[in-house]
Amino acid sequence: MKRHISTFVLIILLTFFSGTAVPADSTIPDLRGSWTGCSTLKADQTGFAPVPSTFLMEIENQSNRKFSGRLATDDQAPAWKKFRGTLDDRGRFLTVIISDRTVHIGYIISKYRLRLIFYGAPGDGAVTIHVLKKEHPRSAALDTQK
Repeated sequence: MKRHISTFVLIILLTFFSGTAVPADSTIPDLRGSWTGCSTLKADQTGFAPVPSTFLMEIENQSNRKFSGRLATDDQAPAWKKFRGTLDDRGRFLTVIISDRTVHIGYIISKYRLRLIFYGAPGDGAVTIHVLKKEHPRSAALDTQK
């Protein structure tokens, strides 16, 4: 009887652990789409200050952990800049490289929210934090300004 119980417990454990051995592909979030938000804070040599400008980002392409698109900081007359980026192995932290070769970091808060931390030129020492929300469906205003 003990042998049957041991065999049964072993089968149950193997069944349970065989289903969790391979990570799901859903760990890589789909970032494609329009993201908008406010610049929540700017810090420079003079101190901290709120930033009233709107931040726009559109991720146009994504292949696994690599993505690319364009971004701007003013929704009235946006000056779009191209960027490319990558996600870390866990699909949570991201690195963004803008066309002028500046590197910025960020992380995913939830499926539809992320935070980006942008660093200014080395001389000014400014840091700006943006919290972005993914829009559904895609904003027609962003589509017409390509």
